[in-house]
Amino acid sequence: WSANLTSDAQYLSAPGANQPNSVEVFIKKAYVQAKLGNGLFLRAGAADAPWIPYVEKFYGYRYVQNTMTDRLSYGTSADWGFHAGGDTAGGFSYAASLTNGRGYRNPSRSKGVDFEARLGYAPTQNTVLAVGGYTGKRGNETQTVQPPHTGDRVDFMAAYASAKYRLGAEWFQAKNWAVTNTVADKAGGWSAWASAQLMDNGLTAFARYDSVDTSKQVNPDFRNTYYHLGLEYPVTKGIKLATVYKSTKAETANELETREFGIWGDVQF
Repeated sequence: WSANLTSDAQYLSAPGANQPNSVEVFIKKAYVQAKLGNGLFLRAGAADAPWIPYVEKFYGYRYVQNTMTDRLSYGTSADWGFHAGGDTAGGFSYAASLTNGRGYRNPSRSKGVDFEARLGYAPTQNTVLAVGGYTGKRGNETQTVQPPHTGDRVDFMAAYASAKYRLGAEWFQAKNWAVTNTVADKAGGWSAWASAQLMDNGLTAFARYDSVDTSKQVNPDFRNTYYHLGLEYPVTKGIKLATVYKSTKAETANELETREFGIWGDVQF
């Protein structure tokens, strides 16, 4: 038996008239776990969702930018509910969750529960293939509200990760993710990433590119593209810094393009 309590925070530039600048602190994980061997764990509470944290493990640069489906809110990294998973013989791993569907920031009640699952296969120690899926009303179904659609998502990932190199790609397709919209729609896209250690001191170059069609049926011209380029340097054990350039282009009714250049850091203890 074990328990986990993890907090998170974000800066709010304009949360309200009386709080022009503030920091919001919230609970990301709060669960009790029973581990019945490597092949099965059971969790109750707010815990990791099956897909996004699994991709983050092979991607390796969550502290620079969250993954594609997380960045565009086609998934959540944690949610409230019941969770199970484990590693089995032959390189297989699995995870499944029954959740409220609103994500870890919103523990509100819903009439039904959403289901998410993932199956991974590691043919070698450093490579992995994974498939995942999600279905549900995303927490919008209540006793008095019946959303017109059910949100569905399918995911695939292939990745290689070693001490010096990472290479991977993720693909997803979501159907009626905005379950309260009356008109049916689809979204889908792909993300590819790579990193390579350049020097023995740990200096690593990394890059990523995302391309997503955000409204395939209703507005086929709507797209979101993102890329970053960076250099990472481990300062000391548990501390690393990354100098990164980012570019995002969101093509909707209005086109919005943003560019960032800065230093990101990761501290583990």
